Amino acid sequence: MQAILILAHRVKLANMELKIKSLSLYMGCFTGVAVLLIILFKILGLAPFGGSTLASADVYYQYMDFYAWFHDVLHGSNNIGYTFGKTLGGTNITVFSYYLASPLNLLVYFFDKTQLHTFFDLMILIKLALASMT
Repeated sequence: MQAILILAHRVKLANMELKIKSLSLYMGCFTGVAVLLIILFKILGLAPFGGSTLASADVYYQYMDFYAWFHDVLHGSNNIGYTFGKTLGGTNITVFSYYLASPLNLLVYFFDKTQLHTFFDLMILIKLALASMT
């Protein structure tokens, strides 16, 4: 009986060690990609280190407006259910669900509307670093 308990304890310790190694691997991947992207952003002069941004073309004209609207929703000056920002008015639930439903987009609350380019670049950095963990 005691041998079974000792064996079970060793298996439990081995599983814990494996989880710690896996966690350190995931954190290493996240940190490595994040550091590389920060260095790249610094070299290219992208926000928050410079005046350039990854937002261009369609992203600039769509996402920046969506992020500004979502910022207003989170601060209580706009409504997610119905808005007059669309011609005669309409629901923006579809816009939210397609473009803005990522939980990371809630971080827009902590940025000013003038800093949306920085927010967009940081979201790209965070999402790529998170993707490296899969």
